[in-house]
This record gives sequence, C-alpha cells and structure tokens, in this order.
Amino acid sequence: MRKLIFGINLTIDGRKTYELMVPYWPNVAKDQIGNTKAVNDFAQAFTSVENIVVCSHTLNRNEGMHTQII
Repeated sequence: MRKLIFGINLTIDGRKTYELMVPYWPNVAKDQIGNTKAVNDFAQAFTSVENIVVCSHTLNRNEGMHTQII
C-alpha cells in the first residue's frame, strides 16, 4: 500500500497562498532544511506533485514547474 500525503491551503485569492508555498517548499526539499523528517517529507511530496492548480485573477506567471493558473 502506498503512503498518502495530503495538504490543502485555501485563501480567497490562491495567488497569496501560492506565493508563500513556492519557493519555500522547493527550497526545503532541495536542501532538506526542515526541522523534522515529516517537514522534509512533505517538502519532497510538494515538489513531486504532478499538478498544482492556482485560481487567481492577479497572478500573471507561475514559479513552479507543475503549476496551472486558472
């Protein structure tokens, strides 16, 4: 059985959440600088996700490789 990692962050404008998440989690994943193994594991999961959907009227460009702006 595979491990399931689930995280959800929601704001009225997904741009704000997205700008907080990226580049923070990719940096943690790259350097393994989290305080705990769970934090580092979440960072790895965050960067390996196939698609991040951001709903925003104000975001003009994406920072992540797997980001879709709608």
